[in-house]
Amino acid sequence: FNTLPFYPDDASVRFDYNYDIKSVIAIAPVDGQYEPGESRSKFENVSYFVLHGAQDADVSSYMGSQQYERVRFTDSLYHFKAGLYIYGANHGQFNTSWGNNDVGNPFTGLLNLKQLLPAEDQEKIAQVYISSFLDITLKGKREYLPLFVDARRGRDWLPQTIYLNQFEDSNFKPIANFDEDFNLASTTEDGGEISTRNLSVWREQEIKLKWEKKGSRALFAGWNYDLEDKSDPVASVPDSLIASYKIYLDTVAVDSSAALVFSMAESGESPDPKSKGKWAKNESENTKENTNTEEETGEKEGEESEDDEEPKKPIDFTIQLMDSTGQKVSFPLSRFAPLQREIEVVIKKTDFIKDEKQSEKVFQTFYFPADDFRNINPDFKISGLKEVKFIFDKSESGVVVIDNIGFMKSL
Repeated sequence: FNTLPFYPDDASVRFDYNYDIKSVIAIAPVDGQYEPGESRSKFENVSYFVLHGAQDADVSSYMGSQQYERVRFTDSLYHFKAGLYIYGANHGQFNTSWGNNDVGNPFTGLLNLKQLLPAEDQEKIAQVYISSFLDITLKGKREYLPLFVDARRGRDWLPQTIYLNQFEDSNFKPIANFDEDFNLASTTEDGGEISTRNLSVWREQEIKLKWEKKGSRALFAGWNYDLEDKSDPVASVPDSLIASYKIYLDTVAVDSSAALVFSMAESGESPDPKSKGKWAKNESENTKENTNTEEETGEKEGEESEDDEEPKKPIDFTIQLMDSTGQKVSFPLSRFAPLQREIEVVIKKTDFIKDEKQSEKVFQTFYFPADDFRNINPDFKISGLKEVKFIFDKSESGVVVIDNIGFMKSL
């Protein structure tokens, strides 16, 4: 609206705003409640920050992440977009007046309030992040930028809870964002090619939130080694059966000051244990197990057995880069952080009775500066990068959703 000459739904209404808007903050927003010209709002060359609580009973889906996908940077100035998803935060406690009743009186008694962060904690999160965002976008204090990739940078200021950060700036150059076509072997970067080994799940698909589609496609990759002895490490799986996803690059130019970045979330689906990712030490037993039907096992795809009550370990795997001379660097995902398992919340007390938990795919941006690669292998040249490879060699099974693989300048 700020730059339009007319109201998009009625040209008889003239606009003449043209304020020097540099940044927009969205606090637990809806998306699409009003659509100008019956289309979702888009804007460009403005920095954007959205924060949302996992315990929101009003806007219970992370709808601001949809607007995040529609922010574009096309000029030569520096801009960024960022999201913050907060475990325990609700809709109304980012300010001092709305309180903990997200659904309106007299229904507060229906809500599960025990999972809520204290109001002062939620206000503190808003203070820290909003003031940092404005200091960056209005005062040029870029030293606060790392906070928007990794909330642990603000551990001395922030209350203790689970934070998931999403970040992309105008320096980002994608090599694979999975939106360019329906060819699983193609990349966003011209001349690239994708190949895989032993994946039990491999597809590119629109990301779905609780309520709507996010507005972006992503890679879904799954593996399952189904170890006979659960005490065996994944290292006992033969190398020939380890699952991997490899991006070959032809002409990409990566600066030595760059950082490898991508966004990732867990998918709650089954890694399909009946597929090719399954192995056993005894080949005949493996063949027999693969013939089991749903009726024989008593479990449907995507369901866990009732006796599997152990908490899931965070997902970890190896990232390997190779340059044009064959020099490699390898490091675990957990060098930045292991993947947070899909967050499940109980919004209403009645959900305890029905044993229903809500969850959706919320991404975390992973960030690996090229300076660290030189410490791993001084002979590796990021400027001659030819391959980016994800090797799923540390967790027995999993399905991950990966988006926006690429490079940006180190913060």
